[in-house]
Amino acid sequence: MENKKPTIKIESKNELTNVESTSGSKIEGTTIPKKPVKPPKVEDKPFEEFIIKHFIPGLKTSIEQTGISVLNIKLIDGIRPVVGGKCWMVFCEISEQRRFWLCFNKEVITSDKTILLAESNSDPSIVESFLIDEKKTTLPLLISRVLQRLNGQKWIGANWIVFFNKNLITSDKTILLAESNSDPSIVESFLIDEKKTTLPLLISRVLQRLNGQKWIGANWIVFSNKKLYLIIL
Repeated sequence: MENKKPTIKIESKNELTNVESTSGSKIEGTTIPKKPVKPPKVEDKPFEEFIIKHFIPGLKTSIEQTGISVLNIKLIDGIRPVVGGKCWMVFCEISEQRRFWLCFNKEVITSDKTILLAESNSDPSIVESFLIDEKKTTLPLLISRVLQRLNGQKWIGANWIVFFNKNLITSDKTILLAESNSDPSIVESFLIDEKKTTLPLLISRVLQRLNGQKWIGANWIVFSNKKLYLIIL
């Protein structure tokens, strides 16, 4: 009998549909990690959430930091005083029963806005358009412009305000100064030549400007990016 050698069948690797490791588990393809989703900007949040959780607390804190008590502040969906018409309003009552209403024509922070002001025990006597020239509406801008208007009304004790054009400390800045019981008479660009903005630099430059106005008792100031020395004479 003729002995036949066993036939050995060799399969090409290309014919294998599933490649398995020596342990029998399949080698899965490498997955590309997903990019982290950036949280939405505060200004992109729904109108009520933005006003109630961000604008109202920020405005209340900013007013109280000037030494004025906030007696009541809330969001209202109702009839606008004086001119009528239903709209969303941020109503605020501060010390000496002074009140103001910041009105939004639509449920969007970029909509047309109006501010109304009323002295103690009186109906609103001032109705003005609000933020009509700004291309972009941000939380810091809304708060700073309300403070600017209240300061112009002599309702808050701020004699100076630094405005940031954007929600960045490196953005263009402006400083306004007002003598006691008067409207701001000085408007100046602030920190325009500095390449880097730091906390000590911001503080020292404000003190330097107030000293130049002879509002504080420092006759000279020495400052650097790391240390600040205020000499009182």
